[in-house]
Amino acid sequence: MEHILSTIKDKKGTLQDFFKTKFNQFPCTIYSSVDIRNAGFKIAPIDANIFPAGFNNMCDIDKETSSEVFKSFILKKYGNINTILLLTEDNTRNLFYWDNVYTISNIIKEAGFECLISMATHMEKGSIITSSGRTVELSDVHIENKIAKVENHKIDLILSNNDFTIQNTLLENIKQPLMPPYKLGWFSRKKSVHLQYYHEIVNELCNLIDIDPWYFSLKVETVNVKEVELEDLVRISEEMIDNISCDYKDKGVESEPFLFIKNNSGTYGMGVTSIKNPKDILEWTKKQKTRIKTGKLGSKVSELIVQEGVPSCIKTDEGYVAEPVIYMIGENLVGGFLRTHGNKTIKDNLNSPGSVFKKFCMTDIEAHSNGMTMESIYGIIAKLSAIAISMEAKK
Repeated sequence: MEHILSTIKDKKGTLQDFFKTKFNQFPCTIYSSVDIRNAGFKIAPIDANIFPAGFNNMCDIDKETSSEVFKSFILKKYGNINTILLLTEDNTRNLFYWDNVYTISNIIKEAGFECLISMATHMEKGSIITSSGRTVELSDVHIENKIAKVENHKIDLILSNNDFTIQNTLLENIKQPLMPPYKLGWFSRKKSVHLQYYHEIVNELCNLIDIDPWYFSLKVETVNVKEVELEDLVRISEEMIDNISCDYKDKGVESEPFLFIKNNSGTYGMGVTSIKNPKDILEWTKKQKTRIKTGKLGSKVSELIVQEGVPSCIKTDEGYVAEPVIYMIGENLVGGFLRTHGNKTIKDNLNSPGSVFKKFCMTDIEAHSNGMTMESIYGIIAKLSAIAISMEAKK
């Protein structure tokens, strides 16, 4: 992909103008993250999260920078506000998640705002000890006449870190600003819709700088679980494998295509199955069939996507396969990490139990941006994904 790097370096000014125009046209939601796969022959986003966890996995210098960026974003969008209510997942078992909550609250406080914390459903007073031994204090929240209230506090803004897999009627039409928008929760959001907008914006950029959008794109098909039998899923998968094989042949790529079949509305890497031979679908056990149809909190999966798999050429110093995860606040890159797994191959889902997070600093990527390393493209992919999210929000 040296020609891609060279073109991007030569078109740096054009890229900057493009992103400035698009971010003005589609203002960003408050934060986002994107999981990226680098195959060596293409780099593409495999998932985008509008309610990202994992802020605790960023390096310390990026956490400090995040507070500055957060403050700038809030002042520009909401003016001089004082108190922010951070809504969390109703999850008391995953103590690593609560380190993420602690980190977000600290970013908010370091930005100069008061931060109150509450679970999105069980809005009761309490405390949780995180995996690292820090304490997260939960406030007692009441919602009256569609206004969230905490005793002796006026809440100016609600920031959600709950992805609303299940609809929360308490928060529908809440009068305080709620970011990211409630309707972008997984109860209504579709990954296929995000990828539709992502491919639209990728095609526009690539046409502008004369790069084949294939290098940043994914093939994807949606499947209605109730209407499609396993034989249909096999046929759809075989057709996609054939199409990817033709692309590989055309691009001179020596790799065997594979697919991911997963929930079209979901998170935490649940219900994700890697497929190398579509006929293996017919051999799925009852447990595998149940797994692919069950989402977070036991929610029923109504729609699947068959998504082109992108192998990862990234390895840690220990030789573990890895993938970058990039974080944004507004239109700014603020941090990231490498998700790694010692028991997975380059074609497996790494967002699964046993994954380990290896820090890298956004400042390291930006320091090399003039030289346009492969890592610099991760930031471009993340920005394209953020614009796609903004297009979802506008819709």
